[in-house]
Amino acid sequence: MKKLLAVAITILITHFSLAQTKSFQLDAAGSKIKWLGEKRIGGSHEGIINFQSGSFDFEKGAPVRGEFVVDMTSIVCVDIEDEGKNAYFVGHLKDDDFFGVDKYPISRIVIESVSPKDNAYLLSGIIEIKGVKEAISFPAKIEMLGDAVKASAKLKIDRTKFGIRYGSDSFFDNLGDKAISNDFKLTIDLLMKAAGS
Repeated sequence: MKKLLAVAITILITHFSLAQTKSFQLDAAGSKIKWLGEKRIGGSHEGIINFQSGSFDFEKGAPVRGEFVVDMTSIVCVDIEDEGKNAYFVGHLKDDDFFGVDKYPISRIVIESVSPKDNAYLLSGIIEIKGVKEAISFPAKIEMLGDAVKASAKLKIDRTKFGIRYGSDSFFDNLGDKAISNDFKLTIDLLMKAAGS
């Protein structure tokens, strides 16, 4: 009898826990990442990277954890109008000097904890680029709209932490106006929909 009671209680607790957790899946078509890379002395380039997949869990209406996979092969540049120069530049971003997408076709952001902060949320977890994992924390706005969630965030990433040192005057001398900032900036906009909706 005691065993049956223990099993029943376990089932009820599990059911209650699941009922309190709601999972939202990334709408890839409605989500995007804008990137911006800058030179040390004037000049910059910008573009877009697509998400491959992602999910975010909510408990009692609050975000608690998530994971997002970025398709690094989807990198495009939007500010170089000449088709040949654009293709050359994007090809360079994809090669080993930068993101090495043949070997590392995806990057990943794993959100391990979420806490309220200044009418928004502070997201903390791990970002993985070129197979290198680094801790990351950043503020984000997250809004639940029934069976959908919208989220936005701005990040600044130090590329040299992931072995991307090309054009960095932290590692190479006499680069002059060819030096590229160690940091690149990301503006993320997410649309997620409740699983099964």
